[in-house]
Amino acid sequence: MIGLHRAVLMGAAVAVGMGSCAGRDQGPAPGADGQAAASCRDGIRNGTETDIDCGGTCPPCADLKACAAATDCSSGVCMRQICQVPTCQDGVRNQGETNVDCGGPCPITFSGAGCVNGVNGATLCTSYTSGDKFRVMLTWNASGGNAYVNYATAYNTTGEFNTMGVRGGSPVNICTTGPVTQTFDLPLGRGYTFKIWRAYCVRTDACSGCGNDAVIDMGGPFGIDRDCV
Repeated sequence: MIGLHRAVLMGAAVAVGMGSCAGRDQGPAPGADGQAAASCRDGIRNGTETDIDCGGTCPPCADLKACAAATDCSSGVCMRQICQVPTCQDGVRNQGETNVDCGGPCPITFSGAGCVNGVNGATLCTSYTSGDKFRVMLTWNASGGNAYVNYATAYNTTGEFNTMGVRGGSPVNICTTGPVTQTFDLPLGRGYTFKIWRAYCVRTDACSGCGNDAVIDMGGPFGIDRDCV
């Protein structure tokens, strides 16, 4: 009887021990990923968060929440440790813009205006006001007259333009010597180049029907176009 009583007690002890181990094995052990995910939804600012449940390794914070860097903000703009409301002048592509500060809720912007110099003293400047063309002003020291003419052409991937802005148009001859400026419009685009030519006309009083064309100056690239669509 004593031996049987001891066996029953030992069996109970084993059963209790097994039951205790089973209790400890219930549910997955918390891991690093589980802890990070939980901390981004626990309603407390902890870990690397810059505001409650956002920033750091958590999702970016909404506007006006605390931040330490641009990556902490859904707007991509952190100033004075506060996530800023997106604007069309913040230098960041956000709020549905199709390019930085351009398109979507922002107005279309244009870039490329300025001047380029030719290899032999010519200067070409561009500007934009409105519409689908930009303005070109080309200045050089002409060497026309005494049977010679000068003319200028502009080029892009679609073809050659004369100084009336006509693609494939006849040259506009300059039959004089000295400073000259030609102003014309070209379709919006980038990557244009220009050339200035000199041609011999045989007759000293002629300003057309000339030949022996030779390039006397060239430059580029230039052009103005939309920054976004």
